[in-house]
Amino acid sequence: MSKITYLFGAGASWESIPVVGELERAFQIVKEWNEEIHKSIPQKTSYSDGEKKTIRSCKTFDALLQTICFNTPIYKTIDTFAKKLTITDDIHDLHNVKAALSLFFTLWQESSIRDIEFELLKKNGRKFKEIDTRYFGLLTNYLQRDNGKIILDPNVNFISWNYDTQLERSLAFILDKSVNDIPNLFNIHPFNQQETPQIIHLNGVAGYYKTESNNANLFREKNPLGNRPPKEVLKDLVDFIGSVEKMSINVDEYFTFAWESDKINRAVTEAEKILSETDTLVIIGYSFPNFNNEIDKKLLAIFLEQSNRKNNLKVYYQDPRANKTLLSKRFGIDESIIEIDSTNMDQFILPLERIS
Repeated sequence: MSKITYLFGAGASWESIPVVGELERAFQIVKEWNEEIHKSIPQKTSYSDGEKKTIRSCKTFDALLQTICFNTPIYKTIDTFAKKLTITDDIHDLHNVKAALSLFFTLWQESSIRDIEFELLKKNGRKFKEIDTRYFGLLTNYLQRDNGKIILDPNVNFISWNYDTQLERSLAFILDKSVNDIPNLFNIHPFNQQETPQIIHLNGVAGYYKTESNNANLFREKNPLGNRPPKEVLKDLVDFIGSVEKMSINVDEYFTFAWESDKINRAVTEAEKILSETDTLVIIGYSFPNFNNEIDKKLLAIFLEQSNRKNNLKVYYQDPRANKTLLSKRFGIDESIIEIDSTNMDQFILPLERIS
């Protein structure tokens, strides 16, 4: 069987997670939820320690969301704003923005969001699902039994630029597990540092952080669909922001950007190993943004340079804007080995090579 690797971009979670062009409104929605939580605490002369912490955390989160909402349209993407903070050495602000984004993506996935509609997108019928169900068909084709255990086909790997846990939540749903069970069942970077990963999040994963003594996460829901109302979930999680502000917890190891080479090196090294053995590359929902270009060039060069496999290489590119020219001009991929799918977005590609 061919060695298959999937490379995921934001479009691979489109059914569940807002993408560029939608994020600004999504941040505003979460900001409104946070304001309602703050207002729900009655004004009085004295507050319990828990109430004080929640009030401080709500105020901090509100300020961070205000900063994000203000700067996202100015810099066009949140990544560009984060790069600005890196260049100007605003490490404290960068650290807090990462924390706010980590909480945002966690909240979006831990909540019941199916009824959320964006005013600007109502005409297109845009609604969000708790899990991008396209992963169900993909993963059930690659899950198998081995000596009484359920494993992923050893000939398939997944490399993702996404912070979300859609893949992990889909595995949890299929196997009737919680999201927190999945890192114990599969080799996933950055969770399993001692094992060769089969799933890699190049930029890390939202919702994970480090305390002084251990690793932890924000996932509280046993149901990977996350069926609780969003404001209820946020009320439980917002104190995370207060802890980040006090520097008692750290998200930097789990939430990174492509230019933070010191933090992303191991993920890239593991991805290089996978692509050095890959025959079939399936690219899904990825637009190859400029900030990732250096790493993308390195990874795709390794995929192409294996002389003993050059005659067997195949690339599938599934995205509404997919085209052969981008891959050939930017990365030197021969157009004859590229197959484009820019129309069928209802399910992820399952290449014929998986059964050959």
